Amino acid sequence: MPGHLALLFSALLYLPYLGSATEPLAHPIIKPIDGSVLLEEDSQREDFGSLRVDYKGEDGSIDRVEGISWRLSYRIADMGRDEIKANFTQAVRSMGGEAYGLSRATRANFRIPRSDGGDTWLRLALKSSGVYELEIVDEAPLEVAVEFDAQGFARQLFDEGRVSIYGILFAINSDKLLPGSGAVLDSISEVLLSQPSLSLEIQGHTDATGTDERNQTLSAKRAQAVKIALELFGVPTAAMRARGYGASMPVSDNDTEQGRQLNRRVDFALPGYENKVLSSGEGVVEAPVNSESGNL
Repeated sequence: MPGHLALLFSALLYLPYLGSATEPLAHPIIKPIDGSVLLEEDSQREDFGSLRVDYKGEDGSIDRVEGISWRLSYRIADMGRDEIKANFTQAVRSMGGEAYGLSRATRANFRIPRSDGGDTWLRLALKSSGVYELEIVDEAPLEVAVEFDAQGFARQLFDEGRVSIYGILFAINSDKLLPGSGAVLDSISEVLLSQPSLSLEIQGHTDATGTDERNQTLSAKRAQAVKIALELFGVPTAAMRARGYGASMPVSDNDTEQGRQLNRRVDFALPGYENKVLSSGEGVVEAPVNSESGNL
């Protein structure tokens, strides 16, 4: 089985978000299998489109996504449907993405987290005679008002008592840290190491989809994963404690995807501010899209 797609897909985690392709009928990151020929008459790109994804998972149900979209048809010789599907599936999973809908012989669906906080959705349709079609939507990243840096983190932390971070990325439904947020952790560790007497609570938060038990467990594991990562940056264990709050401290509603994105976060709280809930957008700090020293 060809292994080159894993390298092509992995760029999703290491490149800043690209809103447009450098070529009219090429996705900037998701590339075809080597040897594929683009069928231009059946391919197109749109600045705004939608894709029915019918996603159901621990993060909730999503029927349709919107964003920059591509429909790209390719033909490749001497490769069957199962091999094409397995190639894409292996590549997506190797970088922390999620494959679903694999039971259908001629289709597969993928959700891939990006380093800017957005998701790329891919639907693979397998046709006859070596033809396969990629329907792709680059869903817009979560918009936040404050750019992340060490000074900004410290200012928000001491002014508000807590900071919400959305630049720490995890594999879907997992506490596995994805590559790309190393810059965020580095900046946070810089603040903590400069304040030897500082102690804080690292909090994991989820949206309200899924069971309370699942949300509590996942949020606790994610908070612990961040604590362990910061220890690797030299922050003393005694300066931090990790705790999961599940969906008990929302900062937005859970009725929209935007609201659910805001609720899925990691917070850092000073003693006495552990249970203070900030309103949506207050105390929010995001990693800059172009920071590349590692990613969670």
